Amino acid sequence: MNTCFDYGMNYVNTTSANLLNESGTIDGVVVQDRPPHQYNIVYSDNDSSTDIFTLTITDKKETNRFSQRTYFSEPKTNGEFIDNFSIFKAASFIDADSRYGQITELFSDSNTLFFWQDGAFGKFSVNERSLINDQEGNTIMLGQAGILSRYDYISTTYGMRLYDFCEVSAEHGIYWVDINNRAIVAATTKTTGLHSTFSAVNYGEALNVQNIINANISTDIPLMDYDV
Repeated sequence: MNTCFDYGMNYVNTTSANLLNESGTIDGVVVQDRPPHQYNIVYSDNDSSTDIFTLTITDKKETNRFSQRTYFSEPKTNGEFIDNFSIFKAASFIDADSRYGQITELFSDSNTLFFWQDGAFGKFSVNERSLINDQEGNTIMLGQAGILSRYDYISTTYGMRLYDFCEVSAEHGIYWVDINNRAIVAATTKTTGLHSTFSAVNYGEALNVQNIINANISTDIPLMDYDV
């Protein structure tokens, strides 16, 4: 909006030291027959202006969709008037590395949120905290209780094809089929003291049956099941 535009005369460029916000007269000081500026000419039509709204055409390839982005809502609290699970703030999201493609699946297992991309597998940080005691017996909290505050990759070799949704939670980890790599992948965790590490391995190679898998695997949507 050009605030210096008026009906033909810009009072700001005159020598008058007195300028009223609205038209009016002050005896012996100023006589002003109109406001200093014409605001919002679209709604203040007159004979000397042409009101035209031009839609700016942007590149059709531009998009606000980010396939590697995961959104999260506000945490739920007791006694709230509005369901916080339905509130998504503008900056409440986290972006994984776009080099590994789009996010194809999210899966929660053992209080850990895992995610898959076309060519990667990792986990999101959700309320991760550790409590330890110092020499005086005081409790110290390590980590942060943020929602999706960070992400860590477990594998940048194996991922999941879009729309496969073929992960299954087993007794010792998570298994899924990576059609792109013609592999059955096992993600397991190893705990040393208070520290847990995750790893993803090609189960066919680990059991020396990869050739059988290569000969029999199909490009159809895979189905996984687990029986104790």
